Amino acid sequence: MTPFPRVLELMGEKGIGDVLLTGGGIIPKEDMTALRQQGVGELFGPGTSTRAIIDYIRGAVGEGAAAQTGAGASRARPAKAGSAKAGSAR
Repeated sequence: MTPFPRVLELMGEKGIGDVLLTGGGIIPKEDMTALRQQGVGELFGPGTSTRAIIDYIRGAVGEGAAAQTGAGASRARPAKAGSAKAGSAR
């Protein structure tokens, strides 16, 4: 597959499972589906615009911050990928 499952495992061991893991490249469609089910955020294929990637990450970080507003938290700490702090792996 890709290194993403191992990266997710290590993130969990280090207590940073709430960090958004996203990436891209030439990843088979079946692998993308499996990776998303495991908690990987959006995966971007070749030719994806930088703007699309930036918009996705800003949206994911913003969703996490919005989810925490009602809880009185001063910093976003969402539970899973898709609405998490930004990070990246290749």
